[in-house]
Amino acid sequence: PQAQGSVPQAQGSVPQAKVSVPQALGSAPQSPAHAAEPLPLGAHLAALAHAPIVAAPTEHAPGWLAFLDILQHKAPHTEGLSDESGAAIFKHNMLGILRSSGWAKNLPQMDAMTLELVALLFEHMFEDPRLSDGAKGLIGRLQIPVLKVAMIDSRFFANQQHCARVLLDTLAESALDAHDLMPGDALYDQLAALVNKINTQFVDDVAVFDEALAELKSYLATEASAAEALAASHAEELLRVELIELAAATAEGLVQARLSAVTVPELVGNFLRVHWPKTLAKSYGVAGESGDEFLQKLKTMDDLIWSVQAKQGAEERFALVNLLPTMLKHLEEVASEECANSDEAKSFFAQLVHCHAAAIRNGLRGADAAPSAPPVVAVPVPTQIEPIIAI
Repeated sequence: PQAQGSVPQAQGSVPQAKVSVPQALGSAPQSPAHAAEPLPLGAHLAALAHAPIVAAPTEHAPGWLAFLDILQHKAPHTEGLSDESGAAIFKHNMLGILRSSGWAKNLPQMDAMTLELVALLFEHMFEDPRLSDGAKGLIGRLQIPVLKVAMIDSRFFANQQHCARVLLDTLAESALDAHDLMPGDALYDQLAALVNKINTQFVDDVAVFDEALAELKSYLATEASAAEALAASHAEELLRVELIELAAATAEGLVQARLSAVTVPELVGNFLRVHWPKTLAKSYGVAGESGDEFLQKLKTMDDLIWSVQAKQGAEERFALVNLLPTMLKHLEEVASEECANSDEAKSFFAQLVHCHAAAIRNGLRGADAAPSAPPVVAVPVPTQIEPIIAI
C-alpha cells in the first residue's frame, strides 16, 4: 500500500525512492523559514526525509515495512535530545502520532488495527506512574520493533507467551518502582543494551527477541539471587545484634536478681557484678536461657552464692566439700577469661577461701545471718525485676 505524499514502495529488494516523512505523517512540507523550529516529534522525524533507503528489510517488502525500518534503524537525533540514541523523543508515544497520520490512513484495515492496538499497549505503559522517565524512554525505543513484529507475525496477539510480548512485559516489570533509573545504573545499562540489540539486529526474524528475553531473564535471576543473599546477610546481622542486646539484658537482670535476694560478702558481690553478666551474655546463644553452657554458668553463680552462706549442720558442710572442686574449676575458667590479669584472679581465690571458712564457722555457731567476715554488702532490690529462684 502507498501512503499519502511520497511513502516508499518496494522495488524488488532495493527501493530507490526517498521518504518524505512529513508527507507520510499527513502534514505539509515545512518551508525553509520554519525548518529550524523545535516542533515535537515531527521536527525530528523530518530529518529522515533526506535519508535514502539503503536496502529494504526483506525481498519484496511492502512500503510500510521499509518506512518502519527507517524509523527503527535511523532514530531521530538532533540537539536537545537526552543522549546519543535519541531516547528523549521516545518517552512519547510515537505510535500514537503515527496512527493519526496520512501514512496510517492508507494502511490496510488489518494493519491499521494492529497499529491501533500496539499504540494503546504503549500508551498504557507510558501512563503507569510506577515507571520512571528513564524506564519509559527505554520502553519507547521498542515501539517500532514491536509494531513490526505485530504486523509480520500473526501470533503476536494470539499467543500471550510470544517472545516479544513477554520481553516487553518483563522489561517493564523489572523497572517498576525504580524511580531513580538512569544511565550508569546497572539495571538501566543492561536494559539499554538489550534495547539497542533489538533495534540494531531485528529485521524480520523474531529470534532476536528470544535471545534478548533469555539474556534479560538470566540477568534478573542473577540479580535476584544476589539480592536474596544480601537480604539473608542483613537478616543474620540483625539477628546477631538483637541476640547480643537480649543476652546482655538477660544476663544483667539475672545477676542483679540473685544478688538482690541474699546478702553476700563484698568480695563475691563485686566479682559477680563485674564478671558474671559478661560471661553469661557470651554463653547466651540461639537457645537462650535453655542452652547448656548458659545453664552451667548460671548454676556456677548460684553455687558460689550458696557456698558463702552459713552452713547449718553437717549435711550442708558435707555438701560444700563435695561442691568446691567442680565449682572452683568453673570459677577459674571464667576468671582466666574475664579478669584483667592473673594476680586479680589469685587474689580473689585466696580471699574466697576465707569466705568459705567463715561460712562454716558461722554455721557451727548457729548463726542465721550472713558471715561476719569478710565484710558484706547489701544490694537494694530493683522494683522492676522479679527475683529468680536458683536452679
